[in-house]
Amino acid sequence: MLFLITLTIGTALAAALQGARRSARSAARVGLAIAMVVAGVSHWLNPVPFQQHLPPWGARSRGADPRHGCARANVAVNRS
Repeated sequence: MLFLITLTIGTALAAALQGARRSARSAARVGLAIAMVVAGVSHWLNPVPFQQHLPPWGARSRGADPRHGCARANVAVNRS
């Protein structure tokens, strides 16, 4: 639910800042990017609710390292 609220606010903000010069599709793209960044940051800052969904034999039992996620994000950004 929080993701949908963030997506709606991000899209509305992008549409307001871009004005009539860009399409609704462009505003939706920027809104989705904002929502994904907010979701990613919330995973890193408060991982406990998300780790509760992992099986006991998974990363939670070994202690997930937030630096691993940062490294993967860095690789993904530098590839594009």
